Amino acid sequence: MEKVVKADYEDEKCIAGESLVLIGVPGDGFLKTAFKDDKDSLIKIFNNSFIDSAEKKICCDLSFVSDGEMKGDSTLLSIIPKKEGEIVDYFYELDRQSLYSGLWKVATKYKSGLKVFLKKIPVSMEIIEICEHYDVNPYLCECKSAALVLTPAPLYLVDLLKEKGINAGIIGYLNNGNDRVVVNGEQVRFLTPREEVISFASFASFAL
Repeated sequence: MEKVVKADYEDEKCIAGESLVLIGVPGDGFLKTAFKDDKDSLIKIFNNSFIDSAEKKICCDLSFVSDGEMKGDSTLLSIIPKKEGEIVDYFYELDRQSLYSGLWKVATKYKSGLKVFLKKIPVSMEIIEICEHYDVNPYLCECKSAALVLTPAPLYLVDLLKEKGINAGIIGYLNNGNDRVVVNGEQVRFLTPREEVISFASFASFAL
């Protein structure tokens, strides 16, 4: 994948061509609450090694600063050398948001279009399988330790994060269009202003 370079645009509110990096994985907040409130049910469905692996992956929270501001010694800021700090133009913490709702909000902030590739999104197979068990979409499920980052140097940022043991991936970019879409092969999903956010508590109140 080629390195995306920030271009000079007349409308500075639209960072067209800026790459989107996802830190963390979708749906981890849903999984955390499922283990807290419904573990007895899960251990009847999944084997011990699966349960152990899933619990290890959700025990480590990342601490971010909300509203796109990088202050103090937030986890993201502390792992990026100060001289390289400009590579992060904006980041949006997905605490209590789903991936899809967060994507809409980031594109709205910059009054831009957006294109995300489903197969590029970092996922946890444990979260995928548990979401399948509950018949919910992980990309609509609540996140806890995840963030969306806009950067002109996505490869550098992802490599830097992975060196620190933090899961991250380049998932798409902003553009000058109006459409905000998630592409999966020939299938295209258009995002909307009212993207669902499924918390385990809200799910359980109807399903369990």
